[in-house]
Amino acid sequence: LYYLTFGILPPSVFHNPSYDLFMDFFNTNANAYSPGRYTGWHSLYPPLSFIVGQIVTPNECADSIEVVKYNSLWLRNCAINSYFYFVIPVYLISVYYTYKLNLIFLDKNKLTLYSKFSLICILAFNMPLLFLVERGNYLILAYLFFLLFIYHNNNTFKTILGGLLVNLKPYLIVFFGYEFIKKNYLSFFYYLASVLFFFGVTFYFLSDDFALLFVKNMFSFSGSGSINIHALNFTNSFETYVNFVHKLYKIDLSHLFNVFRLIVITLFIYYIFNRNYDKFKYMLVSILCMLVLTASVGFYFYVFLLPFILYFLRLNFYLFIGVIYIIIPFDLVLITKDLTMGPVFNSLDPSQIKDTPYISSMTHQFIILSLGFFIKPFITFLIFIFLIFEGNLNEQKKY
Repeated sequence: LYYLTFGILPPSVFHNPSYDLFMDFFNTNANAYSPGRYTGWHSLYPPLSFIVGQIVTPNECADSIEVVKYNSLWLRNCAINSYFYFVIPVYLISVYYTYKLNLIFLDKNKLTLYSKFSLICILAFNMPLLFLVERGNYLILAYLFFLLFIYHNNNTFKTILGGLLVNLKPYLIVFFGYEFIKKNYLSFFYYLASVLFFFGVTFYFLSDDFALLFVKNMFSFSGSGSINIHALNFTNSFETYVNFVHKLYKIDLSHLFNVFRLIVITLFIYYIFNRNYDKFKYMLVSILCMLVLTASVGFYFYVFLLPFILYFLRLNFYLFIGVIYIIIPFDLVLITKDLTMGPVFNSLDPSQIKDTPYISSMTHQFIILSLGFFIKPFITFLIFIFLIFEGNLNEQKKY
């Protein structure tokens, strides 16, 4: 359909390799050595990400990074093997544990060989996970910690993983809320102690007096109102609509969206204090609540739904189809000729615009948006609403 319409094949599903391939990984690793990581680069990451970045960067590259002024493109050329030695194994182990977790929800003996193969393909080659791998974002390490956190039973191991998880992505502290709400106060205290311990250790080794600025930087980023080009076709929240309309038509819908946010938060609070749920349901509702509330978590945050694909299937077949649509790029392509690129993307380098899938145009005069841009936020919100009011599914495994 795309070929018949435009006469050429669709643009690559990944970034311009010469400019942005793997650059979440190498931007972080380059700034792991920069004294301006929090004041100049305005990092959102606690110290742990930078400690990991220093560990995986070869010494010969680390010794020269200051000379090249912490240039991340230079670091990519120098330390490209560090990406493959680190990200790819994390990706493969994550796929394995995602598959194992899904088998909790259906008897694996009832799954045919074809069903198992199809499930593995979905879990290994879905767009959020591939996008995460392509970016090399340290969320992929947080995702692996999350999988291990919910899969294993050992409380000490889980406490350590919980501390590491939050020190990579602080907003994931919401997962600890389950222990507090269920009055497991000792477990909740241990998780918080683990978070503080790992923060203290990594803060000491990073030796950056401005490390606490990551909190301020997070709130500044989430409230910036900017349009991230990654969020256009692969969006998760109505926030992208609000920012898009404001940039293009100068119509401010932020107050309306803030009312919507208040409604979503109220529903979430109603759910956690008035509904019966297991740990799986709590995590799912928390994940979906974050996806609905803000586009800042990124499209790749959908990976946290992957361990529960068969859980969705058991809950409701249409719910399962909705999740599959979100993570598999089935989108049709729509052209909106009245939306010119200039007002939104005039600050972007043309080479970025040309080869990126998120805002690709054959004539460089029109924005091309996928169907997913319009309906993925609706599907995400509807799944959230369904889980809020749906009855509890009995736990399949005790943790």
